[in-house]
Amino acid sequence: MLGTTMNQVADFADIPVAFGQGRATRIAQNVSALAGEATNVLLVADAGLRPHGHILCLEEALLGAGHQLAIYDEVSGEPTEAQVADTVAAGSGAWTKLVIALGGGSAIDLGKITAAMLANPGEVTRHRMAEMPFAAKAVPLIAMPTTSGSGAEFTATADLLASDGSKYWYRAPELMPALVLLDPELVCTLPGCATATTGIDALVHAVEAATGRRASRESQAAALSAIWLICENLPVVTREPDNLAARAGMMQGAALAGIAIEKTGTGLAHNIGYALGTLAPITHGLAVAIGMAATADWAVEGNPEGFAAVAEAMGSERKPEAFAPAFRALCAEIGLSLDPPALSGISVEALVARMGAEENAPMLEANTRFIGDRDLPQLAARVLQKAARNAA
Repeated sequence: MLGTTMNQVADFADIPVAFGQGRATRIAQNVSALAGEATNVLLVADAGLRPHGHILCLEEALLGAGHQLAIYDEVSGEPTEAQVADTVAAGSGAWTKLVIALGGGSAIDLGKITAAMLANPGEVTRHRMAEMPFAAKAVPLIAMPTTSGSGAEFTATADLLASDGSKYWYRAPELMPALVLLDPELVCTLPGCATATTGIDALVHAVEAATGRRASRESQAAALSAIWLICENLPVVTREPDNLAARAGMMQGAALAGIAIEKTGTGLAHNIGYALGTLAPITHGLAVAIGMAATADWAVEGNPEGFAAVAEAMGSERKPEAFAPAFRALCAEIGLSLDPPALSGISVEALVARMGAEENAPMLEANTRFIGDRDLPQLAARVLQKAARNAA
């Protein structure tokens, strides 16, 4: 099954994919193929990876092959627009010939933006929400995920926090990696809580891609395969973090989900997730899970057949009404609490304002069921009331 699924990933992906256990140790070959021998590399990595040996592994492989290496390993939490100047400086501008992004979605998003900005000096904010295209082709980027969740390695989009706490999306062909390297060994060190929240994010990606307004036969095929893989493997890896076969299955599921959302965009659950993330200290995966769980019963009315297919892929009956309980049951099985205390201070009015913000509008437009201005207060109330009811 794994071989067949990796063929699916390669078939659906628009960019080259290298997959395999221990594949990270051979990265020097990929660097040479993309940027030449003895080239200058910038590594953008999550702050917590060094103790696990992942950064040392790349250092030894790259330096041993004659490449030069600069490292920025201060990615923690959501990446910010201010950090872009730091990563570009770490790469010494024109010195860098290739960027490697190692980590979760935050590191990969920051790596993608950095690769583009190294070739297009200036203020990154000019490129918010695709307002200004990049004039020059980005420095080649190799994306190496250490989570199975964001799917950022397969998209031409990145998200950055502004100084006022707003989250802006960036989208351009220059943000697409030149190569994705998937090594399940890199994911085995991910803690259980992060495994759960990133994994549920991947599932929400797949559900929204399978049912959204822009869904196609191709995106649905990728998304439904992703849903099956995630639901089969996510409960296993939360219990058995060293289970390489399950980690590989999750990695492939997240990859297919990322490929699918690149074609369709995300929907209401992500709109709510982004809104909650700017209002409270809550992880992205948990935020989108809350959004999905609270609005699923409402959303299925917009595409009953699509949600019936999703429920079947999750292992339930092929009925639209089976999706919501199946999703909530999976969240419970992997230990996700959908009523974090951080939600208690959020008002309906504040949530509506963030859901309707310009930067979050595309997610409403891509949603499976039409969302008008009158719907936002009702949907926001659902989110906060569900959380309050669960807490009680």
